[in-house]
Amino acid sequence: MRISRTVALTILPMISATIIACQGSAVDPGASIPIERKEAVFVEVPAPIKSIVVDFDESSPSQYFLGIQTELASRCIKQGNYEVKRDANIVTVDVTVLVPTEDSLTTCIDDYLVVEKTVALGSDFDHGTTYTVIVNGETTSFTIEDSPVQGTEPIEAPAPIDALTINVAELPTPQYMLLITSGLPNGCAEFGTSTVTRDGDNISILVTNYLPADQNMACDTAYSTVETTVALGSDFEPGTTYTVLVNDKSSIFIAQDEVTQKIEEDAPVESVTIDYVPDGGSRLVLTTGLPSGCHEIIEPLILRSNDTIIVEVQNMVPIDALCTKDYRVVESRLSVPDALVACATYDVNVNGVVYVAQAIGSNILCSEPDLIDTAVSDHEVKIVEIDAPINSVAVNVTESLPPQYFAAVISELPSDCAKLGGYSVEHHGATIRVTVTNLVTADEEIVCTAIYSTIETNIPLGSAFNPDTTYTVVVNDREKATFTTDGSALGEQSKSIEVKIDIGDTVDGGSDDLRIGFLDVTEDSRCPANAVCAWKGRVKVLLGVVVGKEMPAFLEVEFGDEVEGDSTMRAGEYAIEIIALDPYPGTVTLPEGERPAYVLTVLVSKG
Repeated sequence: MRISRTVALTILPMISATIIACQGSAVDPGASIPIERKEAVFVEVPAPIKSIVVDFDESSPSQYFLGIQTELASRCIKQGNYEVKRDANIVTVDVTVLVPTEDSLTTCIDDYLVVEKTVALGSDFDHGTTYTVIVNGETTSFTIEDSPVQGTEPIEAPAPIDALTINVAELPTPQYMLLITSGLPNGCAEFGTSTVTRDGDNISILVTNYLPADQNMACDTAYSTVETTVALGSDFEPGTTYTVLVNDKSSIFIAQDEVTQKIEEDAPVESVTIDYVPDGGSRLVLTTGLPSGCHEIIEPLILRSNDTIIVEVQNMVPIDALCTKDYRVVESRLSVPDALVACATYDVNVNGVVYVAQAIGSNILCSEPDLIDTAVSDHEVKIVEIDAPINSVAVNVTESLPPQYFAAVISELPSDCAKLGGYSVEHHGATIRVTVTNLVTADEEIVCTAIYSTIETNIPLGSAFNPDTTYTVVVNDREKATFTTDGSALGEQSKSIEVKIDIGDTVDGGSDDLRIGFLDVTEDSRCPANAVCAWKGRVKVLLGVVVGKEMPAFLEVEFGDEVEGDSTMRAGEYAIEIIALDPYPGTVTLPEGERPAYVLTVLVSKG
């Protein structure tokens, strides 16, 4: 792996745009200001060509390849597509790049890059003939000699099979691939071909090697292996067992059901308040909606820039699912980075809309800009705190280091006068007692509308639990839920977790103080699974990493079989290892001009 550039920024691009949009006249508390979001518009134009090289491999027949170097003048320019045309002995290749239009609201970083592409030309060429290759107006030529492979014509024989591995690409329709490890018995043996046939539930694959026709030829006796990925397709019946036979070795797999495709959408915001706590520990109390029974909230992301608090809160919802139409609300209590000032007002940007909230604590009234301790007067409405009726309790755990446990409590609000009060948590051995309260009026003369509603509260239980132990959570001495910890040591920090990130998303990197954003794929020149390449290629991805309260940093990471070094980078006390980028080229078919829905897999460890 090579990290070619590290740029420390004072705030993410979204944050900068938000702060600029928020400047201007003062805003009344509770008001909202929509911030217009404009996506960059790209057009496809011919790519500048730096060099063209024709190469071939020593197979029979020889496969010819075209190595093309294109130039990218800035970070906004992205790779496009290519098209190969052939007319007699003239091969024309059109290569494009995607550039933003002049009216796109996009800030570009000047960063000259040279991107290499490998284009397969095939093997259907006549010996003794000269061919002309034209790439975006640049021209080169090559002549087919008698044979690139000298000596007698090799013979084809079945290859020894060392291992078989079935892999599944988790797409809406699962795609199955077979990783074959075959042997090259000596230094003269070369990988040949792989041929796939299918008969019902049985799939047969013949893998061959090319061997010298002259059995007396002196060859190095060193044994080596070759890995080949064969696409099996997606036309399989869920729950059915299939047998794959490769030469003399077999493997089986059970076809999976189709994966329900889900999308993320902005959660509707019901209210935004700040629960002030002296000396740090203040919480942003965010109430958002779940528009249907299928909607699930994703853990909100909160950042801080001076007097502006930025929050991203999304709901996950399946596509084309039958969902109940009951509207629910969820309360999220988010720790605000850095200390707040009592009674001060703060801009809170939630999903691009700005709300103004005041930092108010219990038993105090605020009159800007001073903090006034005031007792409740006789003429004011008296509010009392009572135990809330509990609808249900569930315990959730995060994949963090160490794991963090939360009680998801759905409590009831019997009327429109009732408001959620708060909660408290007490640990007594293997029993955790949680109290959830409502605030209601004590004046019986006040008329309240009997509008029944529920509210979901995620209550942190902590992480200091003994391994392999069952705990009981009791809420308001009525509803109960249990959970069992795993067998790892208390406070274990060396555990690694695997994290998958969709392109464009920012996720928790296994800990509350590590956020990893998968921003873009700046290069994907990996050799397609359905092609033979002289160069295995590489991948470059752009990541955004935030550790604790440090400022975000952008890292461009290069990895692949052709890249020297390992694929691990450091971020504070965390090690982030690049594992995979899916889908692999050649395993999915996309409409022309459409980018793959990339998913990056990283392994995060602490220490």
